[in-house]
Amino acid sequence: MAGMIVLDNTVMVAFSDQDHIHNAQAREIMVAHPGSLAMHSLTVAEFLVHPVRAGSGAAAYAKLTGPADQGNLGIVVLDPHSDQDGQPWPLHLAKVRADHNLKMPDAAVLAAALASGGLVATFDKRLHQAAVDEGCAL
Repeated sequence: MAGMIVLDNTVMVAFSDQDHIHNAQAREIMVAHPGSLAMHSLTVAEFLVHPVRAGSGAAAYAKLTGPADQGNLGIVVLDPHSDQDGQPWPLHLAKVRADHNLKMPDAAVLAAALASGGLVATFDKRLHQAAVDEGCAL
């Protein structure tokens, strides 16, 4: 999955809300990287909470992950079982969280980018700095 752009929930929230301060930046990310967008499964679940509450979770998931050539976003859902060196995923995720003192959802985004050789797209300052420190910030 090298070359993937691993999206944080902040990007998806901004993309989904036309009035969001980062909406234009989120749209730029989505347009500039077609076919290269990914989200960790935990981030997908986090993003889907509101659609699920509204009774439209399945439709939102289909829009998120369905083929881009059919009007969907075409986002790949990452659910790794190990990092690039074969280290079990729970150990990799725990190390990323411990090294950067991130909350688990943010650690999952960074860990997924590191494991896939991808870059992190986020509007969260702490997660962005951790991605910069790891050399995987978009």
